[in-house]
Amino acid sequence: MSIFSPGPLLARTPRQNSARALYNLNFAVWSSALFDQTCPLLSRPVTPYSLFMTPGKSQSPHDEILKTLQLYIDGSREGKSALMRPGFHPQASFFGYAGDQLVTGTAFLFDWIDQNGPAPDIEPRVVSVDILESIAVVRLEVANWSGKLAGSGVHMSDLFTFLRMPDGWKIIQKAFHWHS
Repeated sequence: MSIFSPGPLLARTPRQNSARALYNLNFAVWSSALFDQTCPLLSRPVTPYSLFMTPGKSQSPHDEILKTLQLYIDGSREGKSALMRPGFHPQASFFGYAGDQLVTGTAFLFDWIDQNGPAPDIEPRVVSVDILESIAVVRLEVANWSGKLAGSGVHMSDLFTFLRMPDGWKIIQKAFHWHS
């Protein structure tokens, strides 16, 4: 007796019989699939990782967002705001507290990065990426900040808002928390 058999006390309704027949049909199709065959729509044989790992003409939104975020990370590590500026929309906003002082504006961020200088040992970790069509939010934890302004061993939490623009994903807002 199969787990799908009605058993002595259970009778199937016509709807249950129809659903069971559909399951059997789907299972038969799936189980007879030729997984070792090459899809005629693909230009070359499929290898185990090629469906998801092949560099193609278009990246997933997730990968595009992380590529933009990498501009921020590279600029932070090198202490050069010029490396991160292409990732920011010209009208992006920036907010957070440095100690007790509220700091705002990307001009402050870019000046701070340049004055702080290199922070070669930062340890960035993407905690989450939430994408909804043309907008996204990314949480980034960065440990081991160093430099002229940061000092050493500083930890920051960043929240970035991204917007998909005609020329790619751009950071439109950054908020941060400086852990004491």
